[in-house]
Amino acid sequence: MFPIAFMPAAVRDVLVWLPFPYELSFPVVVFMERVHGAEIWSGLAIQAFWVVVTGFMAKAMWRIGLNYYETVGG
Repeated sequence: MFPIAFMPAAVRDVLVWLPFPYELSFPVVVFMERVHGAEIWSGLAIQAFWVVVTGFMAKAMWRIGLNYYETVGG
């Protein structure tokens, strides 16, 4: 974990759209009251997006895993 604020602007622009800053960094920034209004709602929307994407990916991986699962015995 590292502070995103210390990264160059180009890297920061890419990191903002990945799920990693929204796990810890965004909630801390909101708690410290450094973001307000529309920024909070856009951050929450991005968090919700990544929750949905991760859920779909987990469901897909589960189904793929069931196709490869073999059991022996009874």
